[in-house]
Amino acid sequence: MSWPMVKLGDCCEVVSGGTPKREIGEYWDGSIYWVTPKDLSQLSSIYIDSTPERITDLGLKKSSATLLPKHSLLFSSRAPIGHLAITTTEMATNQGFKSLIPKSQADVKYLFFCLKYFRAELENLGNGATFKEVSKKVVENYQIPLPPLPIQKQIAAVLEKADTLRQQCQQMEQELNALAQSVFLEMFGDPVRNPKSWQKKSLSTVTDRIIDCPHTTPQWTADGITCLRTTNLTYGGWNFADHRFVDAEQYKERTSRSEIEPGDIILSREGTVGVAAIVDVGMKLCLGQRLVQVRPNVIKIHSEFLLYQLLFLLTPERLTQVMSGSTVKHLNMSDIRSLGVIVPPIEDQIQFKQVWTSIKSELIKTERQISSLDECFYSLMQRAFKGELDLTTNA
Repeated sequence: MSWPMVKLGDCCEVVSGGTPKREIGEYWDGSIYWVTPKDLSQLSSIYIDSTPERITDLGLKKSSATLLPKHSLLFSSRAPIGHLAITTTEMATNQGFKSLIPKSQADVKYLFFCLKYFRAELENLGNGATFKEVSKKVVENYQIPLPPLPIQKQIAAVLEKADTLRQQCQQMEQELNALAQSVFLEMFGDPVRNPKSWQKKSLSTVTDRIIDCPHTTPQWTADGITCLRTTNLTYGGWNFADHRFVDAEQYKERTSRSEIEPGDIILSREGTVGVAAIVDVGMKLCLGQRLVQVRPNVIKIHSEFLLYQLLFLLTPERLTQVMSGSTVKHLNMSDIRSLGVIVPPIEDQIQFKQVWTSIKSELIKTERQISSLDECFYSLMQRAFKGELDLTTNA
């Protein structure tokens, strides 16, 4: 059966946020958690319980920020659209949110998964020349399927369980990548300090090409050819839970300067800066926004060796050490090209690749599990919000 469609504004109060003036110290370092969209990009669960920044009661009063109650749903409305989290305590947000305070007929966890499922639709409703933003009115008027409250809770419980399994697999993937990073450091040392005195060169001299992404927003299609977003990159791997596509014409346009080939490294230069992965055989891709294509010159440097060096160098705590003009929010193309990298003899790099290959075999198994769980999770969401999910075994 299908559920009745209800406007978000009828089942929730939609609340915008704000930023106190930075130059007034009395507004900052208080007791009120203050959320930005970036804070949501790092979450490993559906909940948020703290933030890097806090504001004072005076900062809250003197800005357009609103104190949200516990169990509110944070929804980022720009840069990017659609990041979600449930608050476990009172919090405020900056202006990059249209947060939802559920009314009595709506369950916050159900709303979380519902908006996660309809994220692409909401993103397409955004407007703006520099970057898209979803307005408060658009969010209030957006309609979602809303079954009776007990059914909402059952659906949320099923989806949360499936999502937890996905998160556990992703944690295993992170641990395997951390193992590869530790092997890299043991073999070659810290690339910044270079204690083993390896030869050092600029990235542009050991690669065949470093290509920035097209500076246009892709026109998404229901299926077609994969168009990468920063959310598809993890620490050394891929995550296609949010899989986006473009048609053949757009693919041709977005790869006019360079098609992506196996062995290329795709690097995020905005948002979650410095995450990267190697393109595998059989992957047909084009770049969305905020991404860079790096093609190693295999005579000088191996993809696997370069990948883990980049992952080490471009962490937020090291970024300002190795790139003068870049920030933790943005990598300049000139800084990427001039980035100093160590270049040990190719035989040593091959030795690292051999160790990495054994780790990669475990990573592939984990990635397949993640892919299978992602497929199951999104199938469950599709059936849930169409009223087709069998809840009899979860009653």
